[in-house]
Amino acid sequence: MDIIEHNKSFLRAQILMELNKKPLDYFVQAGQEVAKILNPWLTSLIMRPLSIAIFENFNKEIVTLFIKEIIESLGIDCYQPQMQENKTLLFLNNKKKSLISVQECHVIFVPGLAFDKKGNRLGRGQGFFDKTFMQLAQSLPKPIIIGLATDLQIVDNIPIKEHDYKMDFICSPSLGFFNVKTGIV
Repeated sequence: MDIIEHNKSFLRAQILMELNKKPLDYFVQAGQEVAKILNPWLTSLIMRPLSIAIFENFNKEIVTLFIKEIIESLGIDCYQPQMQENKTLLFLNNKKKSLISVQECHVIFVPGLAFDKKGNRLGRGQGFFDKTFMQLAQSLPKPIIIGLATDLQIVDNIPIKEHDYKMDFICSPSLGFFNVKTGIV
């Protein structure tokens, strides 16, 4: 294991330890606050047909139900990541029973254990999102990639490797809807 992987593993362990101390209400409240922050932006998108992908939260992740409800109430097609045999993701619309590729998504909400304000993301170490996002290298336009986090998951610095894909925005209750490129909320 190289030094970067070692540092990532250490940070993962630290964040997981802190997240495991939090009650479920912490993740529900963070999800509600982030949904309120994102609502105006999502509402501004309804002028055009869109495909938005959002993850189904697991234990000790920000609750995404509230954001998903907003997306669906606006009549926007909502997709969920589905792992493939090659460990990349396709995106499933349960209502339409259709799969789309990452290149067909307009916005993708991404989970993570931690994010920094430079747009770096620390995942769980399997690389599913990074491998999927590598498919975007030659794609134009690229989807908007948004990391969703609780305040505990915003850290000063995440060790990165060449294959790590940067977020365009990060959204947490205290940080707000943060544009990584401009540094503006």
